[in-house]
Amino acid sequence: MLCLFSLSAKGQDWKFAVEGGITINHPKHSFTNDGTWIGWRTGGWAKVHPMSSASQFYTTAGLLLSGKGSKIMSFMGENQYYTSLITYHNYLEVPVRMGYDFAVNDKVKIFAEGGPYVAYALCGKQKYQGKNAETDKQLGSATDIFGEKGFKRFDFGIGFALGVELAKHYQLKVGYDLGLINTTGTPEKYATGDKLTYKNRNITIGVAYAF
Repeated sequence: MLCLFSLSAKGQDWKFAVEGGITINHPKHSFTNDGTWIGWRTGGWAKVHPMSSASQFYTTAGLLLSGKGSKIMSFMGENQYYTSLITYHNYLEVPVRMGYDFAVNDKVKIFAEGGPYVAYALCGKQKYQGKNAETDKQLGSATDIFGEKGFKRFDFGIGFALGVELAKHYQLKVGYDLGLINTTGTPEKYATGDKLTYKNRNITIGVAYAF
């Protein structure tokens, strides 16, 4: 969690905040029998109404740590049968968004925002559990997923969110992030000639405190 400090500028309304929440991940990829993987999200952001404090349009920029991943069920490998294969990445993410807020009354605001994000995977793992089809031996492993035939660390996409602000400090919001980059670096292809794909897709649910 980041420690941020408030400041004010003439003709502008600045806010800083800390945020925490979860990501509900269901990426677009080449595999079947996939499930949902739940990660975490934490960090901080700055918000400014650039024209005046009375303006309903605003801009935000954040710095977040975000866990994204996937869960594949019943994956058949060579001499192995996985009951689950979990892949996850821990990203350092910078979202930039334009937004609009509407005051319901003195205590409640509703807001909507959207814009691009860039992210870099600081680390990632792949865990699988299952048994060997020949020996019936139970398996369990965790391997580094980056490298020549692994995943790319860089990601880019767009995100949207809707939320409510209470008493000028507390926020609850729900969003969706749409990854635009194929993050798998493997050159492998199917018999059809289609390349393996993996693009991040996740719902975000978060709470924030602004000051």
